[in-house]
Amino acid sequence: MRSYRGAFTLVELLVVIAIIGVLVALLLPAVQMAREAARRMQCTNNLKQIGQAQHNAHDTLGRLIPGGDFNICTVATNRDTTPAWGLLIMPYLEMTDLFDSFDKDGANGLQSPTNIDLVSTVVPAYLCPSASDPDYDSNPKTAASPLKGMLAFNTQYGDFEFTRERASFRGLPVAFQTGARTHYVAVHGAHSDESERLNRYYGTHEKNYAGSKGVTPYAAGCTESCAPNGVMPAIQRKDKPEMYVDFVKVEDGSSHTIMLSEDCSSLLSHWGEHYNVLVFKQDKASPINQKPYGAFPSCATASLPFGTSNTWQLHDLRSAHPGGVNSVYTDGRVSMLSPDMDLDTLRRLLNRMDGETVVSP
Repeated sequence: MRSYRGAFTLVELLVVIAIIGVLVALLLPAVQMAREAARRMQCTNNLKQIGQAQHNAHDTLGRLIPGGDFNICTVATNRDTTPAWGLLIMPYLEMTDLFDSFDKDGANGLQSPTNIDLVSTVVPAYLCPSASDPDYDSNPKTAASPLKGMLAFNTQYGDFEFTRERASFRGLPVAFQTGARTHYVAVHGAHSDESERLNRYYGTHEKNYAGSKGVTPYAAGCTESCAPNGVMPAIQRKDKPEMYVDFVKVEDGSSHTIMLSEDCSSLLSHWGEHYNVLVFKQDKASPINQKPYGAFPSCATASLPFGTSNTWQLHDLRSAHPGGVNSVYTDGRVSMLSPDMDLDTLRRLLNRMDGETVVSP
């Protein structure tokens, strides 16, 4: 007798499809986790390279690259156009050609017309692979915020454009007009509140730092933001070598002090600009990867009204990594800071000289 193989029944076919669907549902999160792990590893490697570049710079210069340096410009400019660490560290990241193309004689520093091509150059080593394009509305002329998560938007700023790689406010002052972004910020300083800044750090730093004492022709200088107790402060006074930081000045220990961290939420963090520094104010900061009114995953917000000076100078640490933010310590080690980290602990890790050494993660 001949036997014939019967076809699949409808029930059997549906069962097979259901099993395949379950397997795909189980596999997809694993694939996404594997991709994020690879992106996180690349981000970690970026920071390791920057950390190593800092050590190379210290070997060559006897000091670390600061967050910004007023001394590099031949023509006097205000602090807004002070070239930042992203430019200054290039010779130690094998990007000497880009560094040499900087016109230090331009009246507006990085935003001088002769430097526009330079500041528009996207540097992959300064970008976190996990970060995506900011989520924003297309109409900049309304009173409502164009950026989802921001509280307000000043209509004077005109047309704007944000991507993962670039930021442009064509109606802003020259210092903010355009540039390639970075998702990393140098640690300028940290304090618990305004009282600590004035009582504990003013005499130590700002007597040689405030604009009223000759740093820059910029009103009172650092009255709002300055507590230059970080590893990479923005140097805003010419011919003051004592303001540079070397390993000896990292009094809390290089393995316990963060010098640079992720912060993909700062939309105007062009890699070469002065505002690409972290001024951590504990009393106004939000937990890592959060904002005051909920979790923040898209890297496009500020905790204060857009257009105020605090928007540019106050950074909360955020990344697109679900586990926290990557940070590089002064000894070159990279570690991820958890969203559950206490803000007081974070402040201590960002301050190089408070005498409050904590065990870093």
